[in-house]
Amino acid sequence: MVIDPKQAPIQVAQVDMDAPDSPPANLPRATSVLALVRMHGHPLGVIGTRLPAGSDLPTGLRTAACTQLGSQLAEHARRDWTGRDRRRPPSA
Repeated sequence: MVIDPKQAPIQVAQVDMDAPDSPPANLPRATSVLALVRMHGHPLGVIGTRLPAGSDLPTGLRTAACTQLGSQLAEHARRDWTGRDRRRPPSA
């Protein structure tokens, strides 16, 4: 992950993959974002992405997190699931 400082502005954020979506936040201009990705309060990694003007920030961050940290997200979900009673699905 490389964020080019010439691609200002650079926004720092966090995305909680298990939390409800935030309200849409359309970016007024292209923005580079550096974000901490968490699930169930546990940090899974940091992503860097460039979102074009008009992008929805929460959707763009979740998409980038799935692309860049897909294996970490899957492993966390697998570990979380194996700790539950497998006879019943996880509650929402």
